[in-house]
Amino acid sequence: MIRRFLLVTVCLAWLAFLSPAKAQNLDPALLRELNGKTPARQATPEQLQGLYDQAIKALLISHDGKHDFASAQALIDLDSIYLHASRPGAEPERLAMSKAAMALLAPATPKESRVRLLQILGLIGRAESVPALRQCLADADADMRETARRALQNNPATEATTALRESLAQAKDAAWKTGLINALGYRRDAGSSQAFLDALASDDPTLAAAGAKALGSIGGDAAITALTNALKTSAGTLRPLVLDAYMRCAERLIADKKNDQAYALYQTLNVPAESLMVRIGALRGMMAASPAKAMPLLIAALKAPEPALRSAATGLVAEDAGPERMQLILAQLSTAIPDVQVLLLNVVSSAGDASARAAVLPLTSNTNDRVRAAAFGAMGKVGNVGDVQLLAKAASDQAAVVAAAGQALVRLPGTGVNEAIVSALAQADARTKVLLIGALASRRAASALPALNAALMDADAPVSQAAVEALRAIGDEKSLAALVALYVKVDAAQRLPIEQAIMRIADRISDADARFAPVGAALASAKGPSRAAVLKLAGVIRSDKAIAALREARNSTDADVQDAAIRALADSPDLKAAPELLDIARNSRNDRHRILAVRGYIRLAGTMTGQPAEQLGMYKQILVAAGTAEKKVAISAVRDVESLDALTFVASCVTDPDVQEEAGMAAASIGERLARRRANANAVRASLQKVLDSAPSDRVKAEVQRVLGTLR
Repeated sequence: MIRRFLLVTVCLAWLAFLSPAKAQNLDPALLRELNGKTPARQATPEQLQGLYDQAIKALLISHDGKHDFASAQALIDLDSIYLHASRPGAEPERLAMSKAAMALLAPATPKESRVRLLQILGLIGRAESVPALRQCLADADADMRETARRALQNNPATEATTALRESLAQAKDAAWKTGLINALGYRRDAGSSQAFLDALASDDPTLAAAGAKALGSIGGDAAITALTNALKTSAGTLRPLVLDAYMRCAERLIADKKNDQAYALYQTLNVPAESLMVRIGALRGMMAASPAKAMPLLIAALKAPEPALRSAATGLVAEDAGPERMQLILAQLSTAIPDVQVLLLNVVSSAGDASARAAVLPLTSNTNDRVRAAAFGAMGKVGNVGDVQLLAKAASDQAAVVAAAGQALVRLPGTGVNEAIVSALAQADARTKVLLIGALASRRAASALPALNAALMDADAPVSQAAVEALRAIGDEKSLAALVALYVKVDAAQRLPIEQAIMRIADRISDADARFAPVGAALASAKGPSRAAVLKLAGVIRSDKAIAALREARNSTDADVQDAAIRALADSPDLKAAPELLDIARNSRNDRHRILAVRGYIRLAGTMTGQPAEQLGMYKQILVAAGTAEKKVAISAVRDVESLDALTFVASCVTDPDVQEEAGMAAASIGERLARRRANANAVRASLQKVLDSAPSDRVKAEVQRVLGTLR
């Protein structure tokens, strides 16, 4: 009975929420008209005001003090009305609603509604609302006074300023004075300057802070004089506010094209007695007011003992990458302290101005490692093809310098750079070759492929390894042949990166015969251990010819060759290897080969995403040939097949004691995904119930019951 009562109560509340107009005793047609959902009727200004009066009474005043669904919806509807009334070009509606709101500000209207009406007037009111708002400034209730003050603060009419001034002249309470000064300061009322000055001189810190803020908003000589004097005497929490107001006065002078006067204001703050942040702000302002006059100060700041000041000065230099500022940077490069040199070199690098090369070049031999690294990094943006040899020589330097030089080689602009790097490669030592090869790979230098192919056979292992990595990124068919030749030559421990490079290049070659050709040629001549190694390569190539070669090799009388071929088939990414693996799994007498084939086949079946029927068919086929351990793997893999057939199949496998646990968990997984699709719910439920009826483990039972619970 209680549950039925609660249900009825909730339903009634929702009906009230969904049908607010009826609950509020407001004609729904009028609501749609006033919020713009339907065309407005023809009405005189007086009639229009009456319609808004009717809406406000129904939506606001009749709900005063209530906090339910209907009241919340009433406020939403009221908002939609005044937003529509205040749209551009709707002056008659705005004025009518404003007058209706003012008329309802009578003492008989509940306070909460009157506050809300004042808020509406703050949004839509203009000159017509000022008399009513002025009257509320003297209201006995603090909430009414404060809401009226905010409404006048935002009112664009000049009469609002007058009302606020008059109220300030009569105010006695310091907190109320502070609010009025904030409002007039927000309106940037220069006519209240004296009041702001008086507030700044007040002993009340809150009132003084409001005066300072207001003076900063209006600016002018009187404000500047007062704030200048206040800077000399203010302390504690007031001083930062005075500083802020002082700087805003300076900003206003720049906006008014009075740059010399602004510069003088900022200059008074750029003294050791001020905090570091104030000095940085002053320096920034001086640069904005007069860059030419501030340049010497900026240069001095670059050499200042304080790291934060040096960093800020460098940032100011970097803000303008024009010729004048760049010349300043370049003039300081040779004499600045190392930390600043690094900062300036980073600016030069970001600007990428080729004219900076002559100034940057000497710093590549600087004794400071960080400066040297930054200089080499900058050369990547300001250098040219003639700097390849210089950058190459950095290969024997510190690690950070080598990394910077390598990046510079990658970014070096201009034509002929790739050719210059290849030319340098021919005469370089091992460390330099590694650096140059890495740069060619990052530059995607196809013209360098012959040199990179040749570098594979370099006597120095790091060079050969660098060439392998480079060819992995940009190699072609000819590179494939060179890599296969290297693969056969090196020890087994060195073959993995070469194999990975061959696989990556082969995937980029669209012609299947072309990508297998180098491997096929190597197979034709390889013997013994080398043949087994090449067969492994055949396994990573997607090609009919590769599968045919492995098929032939798996039937070899040479046990090592046969083993290598079967392992290659088991690792192959090519789905065409599946029939071969299935045949091995069914017919091989070698348990190791049979297990390899089953696992390779299961792995390939897992790649059949998006083809559930074919994928399930593969799993069913391999299960016939699989041993117990592999059956568990296969059944567990079926859980990724999202189909009703897959669910039915694994449910039928629950009776097999070898895979009961795996089949049960797979059924739960497939069933959960099918349940989300809301399809075949009865069939899914029947299959899962079959799993439960087979007395599975507690773990499976709990998981299946959880999924069944989502189907109810």
